[in-house]
Amino acid sequence: MGNTAAIETLEALGADVDKHLGQKMSHLHLHTGVKNPIKPKSPKASCLRGASSDCIAGWNLGRGSAKQCAELGSRRSINLTSQFLELYCLGGQVMPDTKPGSEVRHAKRARDGREVVVKIRQKYTDNGGAFNSSDEEAHFRTTMEGLLNLPCHTSICNIYEVLEDTDAYYVVMERVAGSDLCGLLCKVGRLHISEVREILRQLLSALSLLHARGWVHRDLKLENVMLERVRTLKATAIKVKIIDYDTMGAWPPSGPLSADVLGTDQYIAPEAYAGKYSPLSDIFAIGVIAYIAYWKIPVPRRDV
Repeated sequence: MGNTAAIETLEALGADVDKHLGQKMSHLHLHTGVKNPIKPKSPKASCLRGASSDCIAGWNLGRGSAKQCAELGSRRSINLTSQFLELYCLGGQVMPDTKPGSEVRHAKRARDGREVVVKIRQKYTDNGGAFNSSDEEAHFRTTMEGLLNLPCHTSICNIYEVLEDTDAYYVVMERVAGSDLCGLLCKVGRLHISEVREILRQLLSALSLLHARGWVHRDLKLENVMLERVRTLKATAIKVKIIDYDTMGAWPPSGPLSADVLGTDQYIAPEAYAGKYSPLSDIFAIGVIAYIAYWKIPVPRRDV
């Protein structure tokens, strides 16, 4: 499968995104090897290529439910606690530990029995922990406070609260139903184009909020996108949520280059390998997700 087929598929997907979002967003800049394969056809598309957060803020946003938003309230921050285990009853692991000093557990909130997921990260010490340095821990704190104060969005996993004690941070998140896209594709194979279009629409809507607030995710991939099929009397709808924000960072357009390459190989935009992260880095990753979801094959290396 070459560049031309991939571009034609993504242009077809983008046409549906145009219809739903009401913006000319059909031409995603995928950094392929084809000479001038995609040309912006509108001011909005041109603005996207320039990665202006003001422009991206114009995309339609999917809002969370009133109940969810009411729970989040006004400006929030990380709160101290000395009794986390009295506030939450921890259950089993959500997934095997992949990072030293970190674990993800199922839990129930004591005051109302709400089922949640808790990510526990041990604080930085000279003997280890979940962070490689005090600067990395400070970045984590900044990112968590940014997430805590995002407006509700139906395609962004809600962070209910972040607590800390002398030893660790406890990131309390909603328990997202469904399966991640990687697991789903392993079970069912390639997705129908209508489902891929809807996944794209919801992902772009979520990114519009992150980018408008000056954040980039930097590790969008199949494993970090959850999909739930919801059956109704007339049809089956799909709900998509982005999870795992460990790599999320602020994006000042004139900021310094990143000292580290963040993300997962194949989903990383070429310029990100040189430390140049921007909203376009996330758009590139979404193009890769769409390609794999529809064709169920990795993007050929010559294409990226």
